[in-house]
Amino acid sequence: MQDNPYSAIIGIMREEGSVHNPPSIMLAEVIAPPPDLLIKIGDIQIGKPNILIADYLLADYQRKYSQTGKGTIISKTPPAPEKYSEYTVLESLDDSGQITWTDTLKSGDTITVMPTCDGQTYIILAKVVRI
Repeated sequence: MQDNPYSAIIGIMREEGSVHNPPSIMLAEVIAPPPDLLIKIGDIQIGKPNILIADYLLADYQRKYSQTGKGTIISKTPPAPEKYSEYTVLESLDDSGQITWTDTLKSGDTITVMPTCDGQTYIILAKVVRI
């Protein structure tokens, strides 16, 4: 039986098309947490020289914040057991500062990673959990 020429053409098209497709996101497991980061994708372990990580996943990551606005507080207080009065207070909220994350990835965490096009570097995008 001869090979179907159309199947061969479709095979070549698929192979050539996959060269230009971006890499897909994969799940990985943290084997060792930062600073000695080591992850595992399938049966392959990848060390920190080949890893980029989202900054917010590291301990001591700092982020500035500011918030402004007005809030309404309604308080019900009983002046007498049989009566309730309502008080509405408008408060202005104006605050800014800095938040420091103190946690990081731990051994056993599941993370999403995306390889770069050359397949040599992996970018850790997020920690993920199952609900």
